[in-house]
This record gives sequence, structure tokens and C-alpha cells, in this order.
Amino acid sequence: MFTSRPADATPTAQERLPGTSGLLVDGNFAEPAENAAVNGVRPGGSCDPPRVTVPTASTPEGAGRSGSGPDGLGSPPDRPAQHILSDGQAASFHASHTRMDFPLFDPVVDETQLRRAFSSFPSGVAAVCTRVDDLPVGVAASSFTTVSVEPPLVSVNMRHESTTWPLLRAGRRLGLSVLALGQEDICRRLAGDAAHRFDGTDWMGHADGGVFIEGATMWLDCSLHAEIPAGDHDVVLLRIHGIRVSPETEPLVFHGSRFRRLATI
Repeated sequence: MFTSRPADATPTAQERLPGTSGLLVDGNFAEPAENAAVNGVRPGGSCDPPRVTVPTASTPEGAGRSGSGPDGLGSPPDRPAQHILSDGQAASFHASHTRMDFPLFDPVVDETQLRRAFSSFPSGVAAVCTRVDDLPVGVAASSFTTVSVEPPLVSVNMRHESTTWPLLRAGRRLGLSVLALGQEDICRRLAGDAAHRFDGTDWMGHADGGVFIEGATMWLDCSLHAEIPAGDHDVVLLRIHGIRVSPETEPLVFHGSRFRRLATI
């Protein structure tokens, strides 16, 4: 198992991204003028439905029901109670573990609330890069996720207003680099001014056009597979043509508006 903790004790490891007020912009690093690649709920992601309890011996409604306990009461303490989940499936939970005081949900009222909620999901950070006129172009994306083994697909999310994505889309190949611990500054630059995103960054260019960040924990040589409109973003599916992995290199983690590192427990 792994848990996350701050990347290091120095101020730079705990700095919030400039221009974002310390929050993800829809779950991803923002380009200042365009709010480029963004992440919301990951494609295919879901959450468990709330448990729905049935009356037991402690509730009057349980009295006299078929299958009830002694004296017409609900299930006795040593008998699992049946619970009907929202998908129609039945599951058994011990009566002593049920709760009738499930907390109320806050209504969705604005983007800031959503961004704060999305930032509670820890993620890695990927750089998506290509060459345009022999110069590197790229963005940082915390929306990276795996999608399929056959065919081999991954995805990132791109905001409709991004001015960088049209340049990346035109590339024959896209280099996807999963950033490593210690590459916080590289990430910040990729989320900043487009004219200076590769200042001080060592990168490698592939013959097919993909650009890769040196020192990353994983590199994927990709091409555009499909784009799926999703709200104010496009879910971009990338087909993998080649892989290179450095399993001993620790990844960079972004969670709660901070860079963090993994720790073994």
C-alpha cells in the first residue's frame, strides 16, 4: 500500500501553482491564458452508491415482518441484515454496522467548489509534448489515465479554449512523459507561459516527432486515436506505439494543491 506526503520540506516542494490560487483548474494544471489540459472525474470513474438500510429490531417499522426475530421484531443482532443497493443488488451487512445518519451532500454551486473537490483525488502528472517547426510544444496534464489494453489506449483531457492542443493535435506523434519526483519545477514551467515551458528542461526528440522529458518515470510514444466531447473539455484518447519505463524512479504526485511523494506503509 502507498500513501502520500509532501515531496520534501523545502518551500518549493510545497508551493502552489502560480495563477491557480492553489487549486486545480477542473482537476488539472492550467495554462494561464487558456486553461489547457484539465481533469475532472476520470473517464469510466464511479463512486459506490450510498447504502440503503432496512428496518431492524431498533425501528418500529421492523415489527411483524416476515423473517423477523422473536416477538415480531426485526433481525436479531447476530443475523446479517439485508440491504438493497441502488443497482438492485442485495448485500448482507451486520445490523450493528448500519447507519441511519448518512451525511447530506452539499449542492454544486460554483467552479471553485468543484475544483477543490477534484483536487482531493491524488494523481500523477504527465507532460504531453510534440515538435512544431523543430521546437518543443507541450502541456502538463494531471488528467492522464489508462483506458485499454487491446487496443493499447490512454487518455488526457483538453479544455476547449486551449491554444496549445491544436498544435499538439497536428503532430504525427505525441510524447507522453509521466513526471518523476524532483521534477516539480518542470511541471510548473509546463503549466506556465508557453514561450518558456522548456527553459532549463532536458528533453529528447523522437524521429516521428514526439518529445519526451528526460528523467521521467515512464514514456509513451502515442498518436491521436479519438476525441470525445465532454462538457467544456474533450477526452483525448491516445494510442500507444512504444513504451519505456523506469520502475525504480519515484513518480511525482499532485494532491490537495500540493506536490507530494509516495511512502511505503
